[in-house]
Amino acid sequence: MACNPFPAPSFGLFIDNVQGIWASTDEAHGDRSCDYTGGTLVVSGPNGSMPFTAGGSQVVRHKFFGSNNYLAVLFLGTGIGPQTATVVIVDFVASSITTKIALMTSVPQNQIPWLQFSQGTGSACLIGAPGTINTAIGGIFRSDTGDLLCGGVVPFIPTLEISGEAIAGATQIKHGGTVIAGPCPNPSGQLNVTPSSRNFGTVKLGGCAQPAATEQFTLQNSGTDCLTINGIQDVAPYSVISTSTGMPAELEPGESMTATVLFDPAVTGIYNNVTLPVATVNNSGGDSELECDGRGEQAEADCSVSPGAVNFGHTPVGTIENAGFTVTNSGDVPISVTIAGAPPGAVFQWSGTNANLTCGQSVTVPVAFSPTAEGPVSANISVGVNPGSNKTVVLNGEGCIPNAVIQAPPAPFPAFGEVRRGYRMVKFIKVENTGDDTLVFTASISGADAALFGILQSTTSITDVVASRTFSVDPTQSCGSGPIGDGEVIVPVVFYADGAPPATANALLTINNHNDASAAASFDYTLSGDIIAGNVVDAVAVLDRSGSMDDAIPGGGTKMQAAIHAGRLLVNLMPPDIENRVAATSYSTNANTFLGIDEITAGNQGAKVNAINAGEPELVPDGWTAIAAGMMVGEKEFAVPRAGAMPAELVKAMIVLTDGLDNTAYLNPDDNRHYSILGGQARDPANTSNFIDTEPYAPPGDVDIYGIGLGTGENIDTMQLASISSAAGGYYGTVDPTSPDTLFQLMKFYTQIYMDLVDTSTIEDPKTTIQAGEKHAYEFDVLRGDVSGMVVVYDLDGLRVPFWLETPLGEIVDPSTIPADFALRAGATEASRFVEFQLPAKEPKRYAGRWKLIVQHDGRVCRGTPDARETQRMGFLPEKCGDSKKPVDYGFAIGVGSNFRLQAYLSAGSVNVGDPITMTAVPTEAGLPVLGCTVTVDVRAPNGQEWTGITLSDGAVPDGEYAGVFTPTAQAGSYTFKFRATGYSRDGEPVKREVVRAKYVQGAVRQPPATGNPGGSMSEECCKRIIKILEKNNALLGKNFGK
Repeated sequence: MACNPFPAPSFGLFIDNVQGIWASTDEAHGDRSCDYTGGTLVVSGPNGSMPFTAGGSQVVRHKFFGSNNYLAVLFLGTGIGPQTATVVIVDFVASSITTKIALMTSVPQNQIPWLQFSQGTGSACLIGAPGTINTAIGGIFRSDTGDLLCGGVVPFIPTLEISGEAIAGATQIKHGGTVIAGPCPNPSGQLNVTPSSRNFGTVKLGGCAQPAATEQFTLQNSGTDCLTINGIQDVAPYSVISTSTGMPAELEPGESMTATVLFDPAVTGIYNNVTLPVATVNNSGGDSELECDGRGEQAEADCSVSPGAVNFGHTPVGTIENAGFTVTNSGDVPISVTIAGAPPGAVFQWSGTNANLTCGQSVTVPVAFSPTAEGPVSANISVGVNPGSNKTVVLNGEGCIPNAVIQAPPAPFPAFGEVRRGYRMVKFIKVENTGDDTLVFTASISGADAALFGILQSTTSITDVVASRTFSVDPTQSCGSGPIGDGEVIVPVVFYADGAPPATANALLTINNHNDASAAASFDYTLSGDIIAGNVVDAVAVLDRSGSMDDAIPGGGTKMQAAIHAGRLLVNLMPPDIENRVAATSYSTNANTFLGIDEITAGNQGAKVNAINAGEPELVPDGWTAIAAGMMVGEKEFAVPRAGAMPAELVKAMIVLTDGLDNTAYLNPDDNRHYSILGGQARDPANTSNFIDTEPYAPPGDVDIYGIGLGTGENIDTMQLASISSAAGGYYGTVDPTSPDTLFQLMKFYTQIYMDLVDTSTIEDPKTTIQAGEKHAYEFDVLRGDVSGMVVVYDLDGLRVPFWLETPLGEIVDPSTIPADFALRAGATEASRFVEFQLPAKEPKRYAGRWKLIVQHDGRVCRGTPDARETQRMGFLPEKCGDSKKPVDYGFAIGVGSNFRLQAYLSAGSVNVGDPITMTAVPTEAGLPVLGCTVTVDVRAPNGQEWTGITLSDGAVPDGEYAGVFTPTAQAGSYTFKFRATGYSRDGEPVKREVVRAKYVQGAVRQPPATGNPGGSMSEECCKRIIKILEKNNALLGKNFGK
């Protein structure tokens, strides 16, 4: 490779006697000349010629310098004002004429650049030109290449001289004797060796042939000028065996080469920090050697045996199991291996072996094991090694005769306990196989009630059961090549509570027909389960009728009217003729039960529904809010004796609705004491302008209390509702009366409470709008183990369009068309319709799968309430219908009586602003946790802000309890949490369940409440009363005046 090193200039100031003189006529110096023809300058030299042509408004000039080896060509503008000046360097010494622009700048009019050159050969030159006021532009350049060595914009005073100077190893620019640029180091090469050292490892001496120990170094010129490498000196035991470039090597800046070094020690020893000198030219401050490390060691004999112990495991008697081991020369010298053959007749057999192994070679010795009896045996094989030490191989094996060993758990079988009629429960035992052969046994059920019990099939479906099933259990280790497993199996038994309650079902589970000759012939387990009735409900609706309940709500009507609709729906939903009872109590300043508790029958249910109406005097809004009064008066209804025997499973529930604060005390006539929900001060019901001390109301422990706050923020007693609801086993929620969905939300909440009371799981409950000509289809899943279902449609504006259900087989479920073996109950209020159905027993093929709720707007809309006569009409519609193209708002809720349930919980105890709320959801099927669900929560804050799709985690070790933490609790008031679980049943069927819960977050401690209506004040309540009094007076005055 060729490189042009920089010839360092002779020391001293540059020659400047002709610095500003540029020639414009022909000139020759030996074989170098400049000839002008018109505006073109032709430069000729020993290695060629080159023209330089001036452009318009430009002249071209030249200047020989440095023993005439170099030429500068100047192009200069001739116009008015500043002109562009360009200086080009020409090198005559190079193999061909080379040029490079050294300077291009703007100069004042009538000014020209100057040129000085170094002493001697003129290998460096200073080119400059006047710049702006008191500055100069220029620098020192290489005369051969035109590369800048030193310079830039420098201070300049016209009265002082600028000059270049060469000093030791550098150049600099002076101005009147003062250095103004530099010193600038001259270009130089610099050697960089990578890596800085190489480790050649260990070389074994006197043994097997081995690959040469070589390493490679990279030598790079990291300097700014040419670098010459003349050679690299060998230093024993290291030598350079090759280079990528022949020596001597010239490297341009940035160029590199490689050198390969051999480590070849003749004797043992450590050869570290050995340096190989590198001979260089023009190497300024660079590396100068290659550093090597290595070790020479005497070769040694060694061998390895793999595996060191051969384990044949369980081998059936009379069979042969083959294995073996391998001897490898892992040393540095050749070895010989000698192995004597096995004794004749031994259970382990191998052949004698004599082998010569060079380094790395191996020999494999096959071994056969043929046991003659049960039990463990072992033997040793001696491996002779020369040179080196002998090795020993251990042989292990166990003769076996396949035997299954059954380990059945002791009785009793886990009790099924109480199971509601129509539902299923799964219990199981674990049977183990501790032998070495596959265990086979039969589990079967017999006895008087065997039909109610079944053994779960391998599909895990809780409805896919048989009376007898054969199980197979592979051992953890097998005698021979038989299958292996975990050595255990679950025997699951399903109890189907399909009998008249109360009853106890008994059967016998027998495990027999097994292949363990050493065990008992059979194992018996008594099965027992108690069938109990479904929930019988005593429900008391406690309704607020304080003055603020007369407030209007969006969409029309008042709070009181919305509450009446919801109350009527609740009574209508409760099934008649199964001992359910209902009562209704209203309260304001005082309380009164206007619908006494009594059993609901098909004959009286309509009258009970109609008792909750706007014309009822006890439902006319007026007065203050005494929640304790309503609850304490309503509680007395639970004590009313039943006409018949007490149900085995009775659920008592009180549903309390309020739209304001618990601001008025209740004087209990039974003990003549005043009460409020939480105690403290409240208004005196005898004189509401006064406050009196009250005692806290203690709700009965056997009553589930559900609280509904018809309000927002802290203007309703959500704290009190939360307290009494959570303490009594229920829950509470809030409904925003400023929302257009007030009626829908209120009826939906009452529906959810009813579904909870009768153990029906909510699937979904949306609200939507249907346009004329549209048909909406909502899919939902019914499982094989489900027993019933319910669909509630909310006709929000009293406008009704047809709806019906379609089974997976396409059968229509509607009051007008009930498929065979289905049971159905339907009902309606002014703003709702519902269909409740029982699924055909033992026919999952008919009902299990994807159902559809169909809602259709065919251009006709109906009004009124359907009755029994009108159920013959498809779509559960009343008679009064007419053409309409108006869109219809509706909502619906879907629930199923299912073994697949979702329970949801929020943080127990009080929660203050800023505290986190723990959210927990537990989906179960037949009492077993459900893994692999996706559980999300939608949260709504008191101010309406929403968070959707918060995912709950089942933890690192899934256990079916999904949890998460909600932290944005900066606002006081009631937060609503909608839990949604989606997953799969044990049948592999898709499942979705929804549950709504609420949690009150406490803010600052409030003063004693003054109002019974959200956002209102004491003056508002008073004003309403005064207005009503004035209206009555005005009416009377008008009558009197007319007389």
